[in-house]
Amino acid sequence: MQKRAVAKDPTPKAPKWAGRVPRRKIAALYEQNAAGIWNEELIDDVGTSLLLRCRDSLRVLEAHQGHAPCPVCDARVPHAWDKQSALVCAECGWRGRWGDYLASYQDKQLVPGGMEGYFREFLRDYPRARAPQEKMLLIDLLIHRFHREYSGQAVTERNAGRAGGVNLIGGRLTQVMQFLDGLTYGERTAPELRETKLRWRSYVQEAQAAAESNLRDKKARRSGKSLGPPEGDG
Repeated sequence: MQKRAVAKDPTPKAPKWAGRVPRRKIAALYEQNAAGIWNEELIDDVGTSLLLRCRDSLRVLEAHQGHAPCPVCDARVPHAWDKQSALVCAECGWRGRWGDYLASYQDKQLVPGGMEGYFREFLRDYPRARAPQEKMLLIDLLIHRFHREYSGQAVTERNAGRAGGVNLIGGRLTQVMQFLDGLTYGERTAPELRETKLRWRSYVQEAQAAAESNLRDKKARRSGKSLGPPEGDG
């Protein structure tokens, strides 16, 4: 019979989450692929890092929805969003404070938002992949998603530039966008990766056009208001 995990130190502490993947690793992956090199060790390194990040992002989502995964045994600990309230795991005895738990993932791009479905797909599909080409394609598809894609949202000013890669790759949103757009592609790059890049650029252009259109509309509305109401005939 499997022994259940027991917290060795039940004093308050917060969980640790998988970090975002460094841009240099992904850049090296694409540079080698462009040269026709399938570096299985590097592919597995990046793929596993993304897998852990997706897993922890979905665990954070559960915590965000009221059931925090215990950092010792992974049992779900309910909470009512009171930062001062204690979290007590009924399975292993771990104790913490919700405020500390919340702070452990705030401002770390861990809440999945519109990427939830893609994270679940990656968690399902990546462990089943065997060939390095298949793994590389799954990595490529994941990091080139937009939050709005999975839900089928229309592009708006608010969600136009929200690339899912910012949840997975180190850097600010603008840095990640520029990084993804500048990844190395060559004659020996797999055609599936080229197709993904074309779709990515299409989404970026669509997002930019939407943002510019919204900006013009705002300016037009402000200009119309400054003119005041039309004068009467008399």
